[in-house]
Amino acid sequence: MLILAGLGLTIPRHADNPIHEPASSSCKLSNNVFASGEKFVFKIYYNWTAVWLSAGEISFTAKDAVVDGRPVHHVMALGETYKSYEWFYKVKDKYESWIDKETMLPIEFRRDAYEGGYVMKDEFRFDRNSNKVMVKELHGYHDKIIGQPMKESVRDIPSCTHDALSAIYYLRCIDFSKVAEGERIAFDVYIDGEVYHIYARYMGKKTIKTRLGKFNTLWIKPLMIKNEYFDGGEQMNVYVTDDANRIPVRVETPLTVGTLKADLISYGGLKHPFTARAN
Repeated sequence: MLILAGLGLTIPRHADNPIHEPASSSCKLSNNVFASGEKFVFKIYYNWTAVWLSAGEISFTAKDAVVDGRPVHHVMALGETYKSYEWFYKVKDKYESWIDKETMLPIEFRRDAYEGGYVMKDEFRFDRNSNKVMVKELHGYHDKIIGQPMKESVRDIPSCTHDALSAIYYLRCIDFSKVAEGERIAFDVYIDGEVYHIYARYMGKKTIKTRLGKFNTLWIKPLMIKNEYFDGGEQMNVYVTDDANRIPVRVETPLTVGTLKADLISYGGLKHPFTARAN
């Protein structure tokens, strides 16, 4: 989960302090930020004892689909460690979300993740009429769960609850020109059997330099939940392009041991011209 958590994608397992206060019910957004065909890729770096290691890559893609007669955004995140890093910690993750185009709320979510021998298989189906999520899940170390069926359950959720992946695309659709510096944007996320009420604090505009060049960005600090990887709090920094696309350019966060950084290395299929490059 280190690769995907490095992009603020998920609340990692074994969190110590889930927050159950519901977010605002006025959560519907319009999407004028991304469209079918968009793809961007990040390289993940891990720093330990002053040495930066190239750990792996994660790609995000979006395409159009239909679920139960409703047009949706089918978004996917694929994360995998490099072969040279697998001796330390092997990751191979696949996250998918089907997001209602009218509300930007998820209809379905799937996760198939392998992280250091630990397996997480999930299928969520969101029922917005009853505010419930139908869950199928199978978690555990690979050698102990082979051949076991997925466990089924039904959970109550707040009306605006997201999955770990749809939350990223939802936040991209926020009109930050209407958000004051220091203001918090709250949202609910269901994952690993819990609803987490978290937020992202908007810090203002900032120019940053990466291997792709200089970018004008919007600086955001998501709330991280304390667990075995993170100390919690507002320690993560996310920089998204200050243009109509609002794609992440860099994510950096301290871990309980070391530091994680993700840098954008390629992009394509954007809905709008890429105008965030700085001189």
